[in-house]
Parts: sequence; structure tokens; C-alpha cells
Amino acid sequence: MKIEETILKLKSVLSESKKLPGFKNKVILDAEEISSILDNLSDSVPDEMTEAQEIITQRESVINQAHLEARRIRETSQKEAAESKDSLEMEHQKLVSETEVLKTAHNEAEVINSDAIAEAEKIIAKAKADCEELLAKANTQALDQKDGADQYARETLFALEEHLSIHLSQVRKGLDVLNKDMPTSMAS
Repeated sequence: MKIEETILKLKSVLSESKKLPGFKNKVILDAEEISSILDNLSDSVPDEMTEAQEIITQRESVINQAHLEARRIRETSQKEAAESKDSLEMEHQKLVSETEVLKTAHNEAEVINSDAIAEAEKIIAKAKADCEELLAKANTQALDQKDGADQYARETLFALEEHLSIHLSQVRKGLDVLNKDMPTSMAS
């Protein structure tokens, strides 16, 4: 039973309770029924917490996916860089006999290697930044939802405590009045 349903049930019990004769706004409550309603309320609060835990689990899944994507991008970049390097080394060996061609090939290899490394570093940096952004968003969303659930539960419990306090005070006053009216010989 959800918290809202439990509160509606409590209000229903209060409105359907028998009025205490001679007392304005005083009612007689069934302690077992009130206890049952409070048990339902206690049982429904963990459901809200379970939802918050599921959000945290989803956040961790997003983080893990981001880490896996970053690793895949890094490995692909390293593989491409290695392939480029291997390709340039083969080209270099073909042109060993020609000095000018060798210098040109060596310079091109350095440029390509530097570009590949720079591109790989950019990709890795972007993947890390994306991962951190996703992590920050997931953390913020999880905290916001948890705070919202906590605040809702707190407000609901405070409202319930206030209602119960009012009714408990009314019951005690009724008992006090009945005890005052009871003859002394019966009270012993």
C-alpha cells in the first residue's frame, strides 16, 4: 500500500469513527485498526527507498557504460596509431635507398604519428569529459530524487504525527473525563 493510500485510509477511519457523546470533535478509535494502518505506512516507506536505490543502480550502470566506451575508444585509437606506425615503417623500408625520399617519408611518419597521437588524446579527453558529465548528471539526478523522496516521507510522517497527536490528546481527555466521573469505590 502506497503512503498516499495509507493516509487516505487513516482519514477514512477518523471520519467514520463514532463520536464521543458530550465532547465536540472527539471520537473513539480502534487501536488495532490504527496500528494496522501505521504498519502499512511503515511498510510503504521502504518502497520509496527501493526506488531511490534503483536510480542509484541505474546511475552506476551509466557510469560503467561510459568507462567501457572510453576504454573502447582508447583501444581503437591505439590500434589505429599502431597500424599507421606499422604502415609507415613498411614504407620507410621500401625507400631506404633514396635519401631524399627517406627524409620525406620519415617527416611524414612523424607528422602522421603526432597527428594520430594528438587525435587519440583528443578522443580520450572527450570520452573522459563525457564520462564525467554523465557521472555528474547521474549523481545530481539520484541525489535530487533521493532528497525528494526523503522530503516527501518526512512531510507525510510529520502530518501523520500531528493528526495522531490531536486524536490521542482527544482520547486521553475523554478518558480523564470518564475517570473523574467514575465513583471512587469503582476506581479501586
